[in-house]
Amino acid sequence: MGTLIILSGPSGVGKGPMTKALELHCESTGKKITKHVLYNNRAMRKGEADGVTYHFVSKKQMISMRDSNANRYHLFYLSEDKEKCQMLDKEKLSEELNKNDLVLLEILPTQTETPKSVAVSGGHVVREIFISPLSDDEFKALGISDGERDSAATAVMLTKLINRDTEDWEDQLKRAKRAADEIKEARMHSNGKEKVFFINHFGEDNRYMWDLLHDAIEKGQFNQADNLAIFQTFKRFINLVIPVKEY
Repeated sequence: MGTLIILSGPSGVGKGPMTKALELHCESTGKKITKHVLYNNRAMRKGEADGVTYHFVSKKQMISMRDSNANRYHLFYLSEDKEKCQMLDKEKLSEELNKNDLVLLEILPTQTETPKSVAVSGGHVVREIFISPLSDDEFKALGISDGERDSAATAVMLTKLINRDTEDWEDQLKRAKRAADEIKEARMHSNGKEKVFFINHFGEDNRYMWDLLHDAIEKGQFNQADNLAIFQTFKRFINLVIPVKEY
């Protein structure tokens, strides 16, 4: 039976590299893995692809699809004015879980209940992981008070987004500010042991990390022991998603 991996975290925190590392591991160990692609009505960004990052369609199209088959599609809004929205294809998700060992789903921590119910109703395991740039202990070690955490998280994520250079300054700032809200929302919607917080210091802006990963792919050395902190981070994430006893 397939396992649903619900992955969330601020833009630029490193979900892409972690996902790629997990795919490489599954490829080398014979596990079937796929990503469930949501529908989204926002504009496509630099480096994204339709049908890969999201199915990019209009809000009107999503509403029409949902209204024609409410049992299959779940529409949810990302903004109070209901202009930004995404949609889950429950039937497709169920099919993917039946055909694969792992199904990855990147979604906001506030929108996890429906995909979890789809998986659980089909007898599948769910693992929910939130990737954060800093841990609670690190905030404390840096002398950052609870009242300063939002601005600190914004500053950390803004640096990553600027270095990644996939959108203009205004969008980068908005997304960096949104990161602080996502971290708080993840805490609020954490149900005991159901959600795991994974700390990743190597965001998607880290070109050295990407270069190492690509070099390991080319040489076929990804699963070899490596003491580099970046590879240890990859391995910690893989062991979190796939416990060693399941290899």
